[in-house]
Amino acid sequence: MAYIFTSVRFMLTRFKAVIYSSCAQLACAPLALAVLALVAVPTCSSTQSFGWVWASQAMAASYTPDPNHQYNTSGNASSVVRSGIGAYQVVFAGLGGVHGGNVQITARGPDSVRCKVAGWQADGKVVTANVRCFEGRDPADSEFMASYEATGAADPGLAYAHYDPPATPTVTVIPDPARAWNVSGVYLPIHSVLLSVRVNSFAMEHVTADGAGPEFCGFSVNRVTCWDASGAPIDTAFSYVNGLAIAPWSGIQAAYVVYDIAPGNTYPPLTPYTQHNWFIGSIVVTRISAGLYAVLIPGAAKAGANVLVHVTALDLGASGAPVYCKPVTWNPAGADVVVQVACFHVTTAGGSGTPTEDGFQLSYLAPPG
Repeated sequence: MAYIFTSVRFMLTRFKAVIYSSCAQLACAPLALAVLALVAVPTCSSTQSFGWVWASQAMAASYTPDPNHQYNTSGNASSVVRSGIGAYQVVFAGLGGVHGGNVQITARGPDSVRCKVAGWQADGKVVTANVRCFEGRDPADSEFMASYEATGAADPGLAYAHYDPPATPTVTVIPDPARAWNVSGVYLPIHSVLLSVRVNSFAMEHVTADGAGPEFCGFSVNRVTCWDASGAPIDTAFSYVNGLAIAPWSGIQAAYVVYDIAPGNTYPPLTPYTQHNWFIGSIVVTRISAGLYAVLIPGAAKAGANVLVHVTALDLGASGAPVYCKPVTWNPAGADVVVQVACFHVTTAGGSGTPTEDGFQLSYLAPPG
């Protein structure tokens, strides 16, 4: 599974981590002072929106995560509602009205539960994303990370798309323009979906299956492949992003890494083309045990506790079976942060996942600072 990540180019000279200077002007100063006690100071951009929620209370009926568990460029606070076992809604307040946007979901924890989006909609400035979590075929409660991103401005560093399988399969599917940005089309054959992205992104690519069932998706080199709970390939809806949160306006602090295992070269060294760390230093990935990895991000502790961690498995694992990966924990280690990542392959019976070796893409994001 030796992939050459030609679609992941870290064009460092292009990135300028700045926030709109207009936020320092009088027009924005009163607003900024008014929301200091909330989740985030707005970026003062009417054509960009970004936010995340760490849903850390898997059993709570409803709650508003504290400021260390969410971020929102509008300055509003988002909330989470649980409607049943493994069924949640994330209400992103203030992020709507820019574009149809993109939602990504990643389960969190040491178990084999996986999570996905199950549709999202905007009502004015409020975006509501449905989330479903499963262990094997069965709904299961879980912590998860949810993000929403939308743009309405020309931005060569960001692309996203929502794919919805047509009733009659065709070679090329044009994504819904209301939920696509810098993506020209999704190409079949079914079970090996190729995205033609008209940008050269230098951040990670992530995908989450979309729907109410236990389907899930993996990614490698612009190819999204999806499976049912037994590991059989399936053509299902999904949400894809290339360049998560990367735009000159964002100011987001970030670290990105591609970790790829390959037969005969199980733990290859990371290169500048498969990682970047805006904090400081080179990221190191260490295998702890079968399917469990430690990702050391130097200097990241200075960003504080409020972070977004998305992980997407690289297609098929060493076992040859479909794999999904997730963050387990992320903890400071002096000035650094260590993120544990666990990977599981499914069983044909559709039961709990089994730890397995696999590669993954990881994004670690913190608010501007």
